[in-house]
Amino acid sequence: MKRFNFKFEKLLMIREYIEMEAKLKYASELQKRINIENENRVMQKSIIENILNDYLSSKEGDLIDYNNLFFQEEYINNLTYKIKKNKDLKQEIEIKLKKLREDLLIATKEKKIIAELKNKEYKKYQKVVKKEEIKQLDEVAGQMMVRKKASFAF
Repeated sequence: MKRFNFKFEKLLMIREYIEMEAKLKYASELQKRINIENENRVMQKSIIENILNDYLSSKEGDLIDYNNLFFQEEYINNLTYKIKKNKDLKQEIEIKLKKLREDLLIATKEKKIIAELKNKEYKKYQKVVKKEEIKQLDEVAGQMMVRKKASFAF
């Protein structure tokens, strides 16, 4: 009996490749979102630490250094601006993630359809193989019975 051969094996391999590509694209965008969230957390923490350090380090009666105050304000403003830009970028990434998630679901469904077809054909193949085996065993048993009868006849 010849071995199982699925006629759409190449199509299944293509669908698996498309699904893998969709997973990689989705994972890449997801990693970008996570990196942006982490960067925002670090910047927010830096703003808070900067304000607290300045507040805790100053004592009553200390002279105000306007240059230092100006640089701190610029630093905080720059971080705040970057946080806002990152939030906008995160929203864009969320839109991309939604589209990529849909693409991934479609690719997965298409692959599963072909995989199920392969599974059904393999089950049919196994039934045919089993019938062939039973047929061969019946032939062998029949031949043995004929030989036994022939040996008793002599």
